[in-house]
Amino acid sequence: MEDTLNRKQLKLLMDVSNVLNSSVDIDHTIDSIMRETINAIDAADGGVLFLYDEKENVLLPKSSQGFRLHNIDNVRLAPGESMTGLAFLAKNCLVFPTQELIKKTTSSMNKTSFIELEKAIPHYPSAAICAPIIRDGKSIGVITLDCFYSNKEFTQEDINLVEAIAHQAAVALEKANLYKAKEEHLNEMQHLNEKMVEQNALLKRSIDIHSNLTDLVLHGEGLSSIMHYIYQNIGYHAILISELGHVMASTIDSPFTPAETQTLLNSLEEAANETNPISPIKLTCKQLGDVSVVLLPIGSAEGNLGVLALLADGEISEMILAALGHACAVISLEILKNQAAFDTEQTLKGEFIEELLSGNVDRAFFERAKHLNLSEKGHFTSFMLRFREFDVTNQYDNHLQRQMVVLIQKYIDEHLHSGVAVAKNEQILVAISFEHPSARETREYQLNELLSYIKQQIQLKEWKTDIQCGIGRSYTHLTQLKKSFHEASKCIQFLRSYDLQIDELRYHDLGVQRLLLQNTKEELTDFVEETLGPLLQYERSKKTELLETLILYLDHNQNVKKTAEAMHIHLNTLAYRLKRVETILEVDFQDSRQFLDVHMALNLYQYLQKGAVEITRM
Repeated sequence: MEDTLNRKQLKLLMDVSNVLNSSVDIDHTIDSIMRETINAIDAADGGVLFLYDEKENVLLPKSSQGFRLHNIDNVRLAPGESMTGLAFLAKNCLVFPTQELIKKTTSSMNKTSFIELEKAIPHYPSAAICAPIIRDGKSIGVITLDCFYSNKEFTQEDINLVEAIAHQAAVALEKANLYKAKEEHLNEMQHLNEKMVEQNALLKRSIDIHSNLTDLVLHGEGLSSIMHYIYQNIGYHAILISELGHVMASTIDSPFTPAETQTLLNSLEEAANETNPISPIKLTCKQLGDVSVVLLPIGSAEGNLGVLALLADGEISEMILAALGHACAVISLEILKNQAAFDTEQTLKGEFIEELLSGNVDRAFFERAKHLNLSEKGHFTSFMLRFREFDVTNQYDNHLQRQMVVLIQKYIDEHLHSGVAVAKNEQILVAISFEHPSARETREYQLNELLSYIKQQIQLKEWKTDIQCGIGRSYTHLTQLKKSFHEASKCIQFLRSYDLQIDELRYHDLGVQRLLLQNTKEELTDFVEETLGPLLQYERSKKTELLETLILYLDHNQNVKKTAEAMHIHLNTLAYRLKRVETILEVDFQDSRQFLDVHMALNLYQYLQKGAVEITRM
């Protein structure tokens, strides 16, 4: 081909070749091809370099001169379409010497590209050359040159030079493409290397977290240390929630209300059935406002142990999830370890209480008492908590009982001298040792504070339970706790036997009623009916104030003056009413035996009324 070029054209071709080979940047090479070709061909007023896109099967404009850029860039030509498409298929340089031929040929162009082309050119060219760029026998593009002025035309020398430039362009493009492919490969390798470095760093971090968490467990640092490690090294605030819904450990003080905690637990159950249970859950908290929470289950082969809630906006990386997965396993082990320690401790305390209650007291008993920080002498009292509804086969009931024992023992350890709390069947047995010496009022206050704390926690945590409490008297020797427990048990028996709706009963408040504990409800009802029946029946039918008068008279220790003042009545009126009571009951208050029967029956009647027991036979 070079044999057909004159000396001037050869020089131009060499200049073009030098420019094309001066860069391996593909975009720079394409622009250079177009610019140098137009500079070398005098008749060329503008032109477009098209490259073939195999995926789209179209020729795309990659560089242009003398056209409106934003319009020409929208042109898309299929092989065989318009002048450029024809040259692409022919693999030969095609010349279009007249405007009429150009218009006729471009009329085959698709409508969208035709409109964009007309907008891109000042007017139809008077002549055009389309030279295909061929490499290895395949067309890879087309150089299209346009002459917009009729006083110029393309010569055979121009055609020969364009063909030669197209050949040089094919070589330059191949070299640029090879460089681009190599550069992309190097960039990809660099990116992969960076990813590997990043993954190795994350893996090392995960392994370090794994190792450090394991060390925390081995050194007995506890759940609180594990949670703070998660926050410091993974970057998320964490809250550990038990299967009952109470916060076991947290990096935030009082993060959730019981209702919010229950919402999290319900969300965890729903997430377990979803394809992506790790997605954040939006939650509005009273203290924290609107937060995103990621829930991770804590469990073992024995079942659900709770949930780890992370305050994390957005998705968590796989490496962090892997580290958190190990954290959950470590937390599970720690919880199981704590439960095993609790069970062992409960067994030892249970054996101690059993020995105490059985009266099997020896030197070994007092040695065990010392280990429990219980001295032989001091001030001791006991109480029993009974769950009204308790199913030993129900997991919730068992976990609830366990948590209450932990709660009570923790309070004793932090606020009282010493004591033990033990779960037994549907009850919790609690023995307390007060500081010695201590005033009776102080001991009563401390005991009341503990009982109030238990009730407050049940309400605060919204535990679904109803308990009764029986409280024994205080004694000064450890072995006398047996008697105190017996009294607490009698109170529980009294509450159960007579369906009393009160939830707390102290043995020393029973008074003479403690003598009636061995009687059934029917026997007590019979006694009340035999003693007070006529008065109660008269009261219901006549609606008088005789029963109230009798109650106030006994409450004021038979002091007629104080009774009359309390009822705002005259002494003669009080005397008349008391006489009417004696007549109705057919008793004489001067007879101490009869008066004692009435007094006992009235006290028992009031106890039964507190328990909402209807004495139907009266």
